[in-house]
Amino acid sequence: MGHPPLDVDQFFHSLVIPPRQPLTYETTLADGRSEGELYLVNFENQLANSEPDLSLYTSKEPAVKTGSVKFAIEQESSSIERESDLSADVSKARARNQARDKRNARNNDYIYLVMRLSKDAGRTWGEPWEMRDLAGERIQGNHQSVVRTRNGKLGLIYNDHLHFPNGHPTRDGGSGIMYRESEDEGHTWSEPVVVYPHHAMVCAGHAIVLDSGRIIAPAYRWISHDDTGASEGDNHISFSFVLSSDDDGKSWQVSRSELFSYRYGACYSLGEPAIVPLTDGRLLMDLRSIHARRYQSTSTDDGMTWSKAQPVAGIASSSVPAILRRLPTGPLLMIWNQTSRGEILKGLHRARLSCAVSDDDGVTWRNFFNLESLDNESKIAPLPDDWFEVVEQQEDYWYWQPASNATRYVRAPGPLRNCYPDARVVGDEVVIVYDHGWGTLGVSSNGTKLRAIPIDYLTG
Repeated sequence: MGHPPLDVDQFFHSLVIPPRQPLTYETTLADGRSEGELYLVNFENQLANSEPDLSLYTSKEPAVKTGSVKFAIEQESSSIERESDLSADVSKARARNQARDKRNARNNDYIYLVMRLSKDAGRTWGEPWEMRDLAGERIQGNHQSVVRTRNGKLGLIYNDHLHFPNGHPTRDGGSGIMYRESEDEGHTWSEPVVVYPHHAMVCAGHAIVLDSGRIIAPAYRWISHDDTGASEGDNHISFSFVLSSDDDGKSWQVSRSELFSYRYGACYSLGEPAIVPLTDGRLLMDLRSIHARRYQSTSTDDGMTWSKAQPVAGIASSSVPAILRRLPTGPLLMIWNQTSRGEILKGLHRARLSCAVSDDDGVTWRNFFNLESLDNESKIAPLPDDWFEVVEQQEDYWYWQPASNATRYVRAPGPLRNCYPDARVVGDEVVIVYDHGWGTLGVSSNGTKLRAIPIDYLTG
């Protein structure tokens, strides 16, 4: 007996790239030259370890409880009971994560960028082609955005894994942020330009071009005492900033603000920023946090300086990037992993992918619904606005299936990694792509799912 469908399943959806090896992560969209044309851009990545321990990637039941902490949070005169679980074997979980960090720090067998074209708003796709430089060499990189610049060319902002000078060997494979342009719609690309001279990362699909022609590339970097690959784990802090170009990518400037959260002198990470222009001329930045909520900042000078990042009221979220897009009818669209505190701690941090719209430039949100979910909850109760806490799986970070519960998780077991969305408006609908895999879709297996949803449905 199959699982019940989601309401959005009534609209077109497909697996553009079925979950598979080599891994396909962080697929993005770009506008083609003609109406209805879209480019799909992704990287293909296979870890250097050709014979990984597959048991490390097997979907598992939740960890056996050795203890729990229950507490009540008063919110609008109601009590919300939440629970924090501890792993049955913390030492095994720590060893597993250390092994993962060692694998991720190795050079990849390949991490090459590819593109493909749809002429019918994502219903069908042509054969993929390899993105190559003018010498015919394949471009090695990830975290890519492809934008249409004011000169009509395609611009590529990405993390380069081959040409970046003086890259940190254990920070994202020694990569750094670089820029190229293409005059033949993405088949060949110019020599790379260094965008930022130190280790940092952009987020796939998050670069935009303002009406002025300024290219905006939101970025982040982490700092740590640890010079090993484990620095990407728990022992670092990330901060976000903005890179911009007013000459079609030839030169770049760095914002004068660095964004992170802080309370009582303690600082916490804010990363993988996304930006959208507001109706009053400001820019809005959305930020990933470790506080079970999203953060926002605004700029009044096209991204050079930014306000103090503040938590977004009324939104529950795990520590995963979101995407923001302006709909032609006026509202803002946000797509993100809507997750409760308990689900984060139990390994369901990327299982539910949700949408909502805002009529007041991101202050309040409405019309919540799910693109993927193991349950039927479309609106997850957030933590109280004045609650401040680090909410992360620490020793037991992984993707876990929920315990069998037909009342709540009616689609379990199911896919557990639905995240890193990108979206483009095409006619009267929004085409959305996102990572789709793990769980029941395979051992360390990930692909790209596409949905085309009418704007009227999104806005309610």
